[in-house]
Amino acid sequence: MQYNNVAVDDTIMAAFEKIVQVHRVLIWDSAKKYKLSPIQIHFLLFIHKSSKEMRRISSIAREFDLTVATVSDAVRVLGEKKLVCKQRSEEDGRSYILSLTQKGVKAAQALDGWQNALREHMQNVSDADKSVVVHFMLELLRSLHDDGILSVARMCITCANFIKNNEPGSNTPHLCGLTGRRISDTTIRFGCVSHHDAESELSHDI
Repeated sequence: MQYNNVAVDDTIMAAFEKIVQVHRVLIWDSAKKYKLSPIQIHFLLFIHKSSKEMRRISSIAREFDLTVATVSDAVRVLGEKKLVCKQRSEEDGRSYILSLTQKGVKAAQALDGWQNALREHMQNVSDADKSVVVHFMLELLRSLHDDGILSVARMCITCANFIKNNEPGSNTPHLCGLTGRRISDTTIRFGCVSHHDAESELSHDI
């Protein structure tokens, strides 16, 4: 059976919109419970899970594709709620490293399960279908990143260390040139602190 490409694309876009709607509903439920905005919840969880290098306001702004002013305002509120604190960077006295307070850690741990309902329903999809979806999503994200629409995409396939199909036919055909780790489409990492943008690396070499 052949499908009209435009119709398929429209169906995919409609499905994306529905997933975004579910995402919005789930995080809004958590936001109301803890009296935080959705973006404040995202920042709280990001600070909780990120390395020291990524816990600067400028780094968070790049990661979420927002202005420094927007991030600063949200972080200020988190500070007023005693969830986040600032520590002056030892490497650069002009910047601050963000950390969670004890209260912030407890809140982050409680909020970290906001996606559980979505994860639960994903278990109803076969591994084979998930693999197809993963490959499609990764290629779409890479295309958006290459076109500059997605400014930050710290994932293996946009990294200068990523060696694609180094071992064709293997269950883990790709390779991380930095760590030597074998990689499959379903084990692609997001948010790696050692990520080096492939385009930046190419520009530097030239």
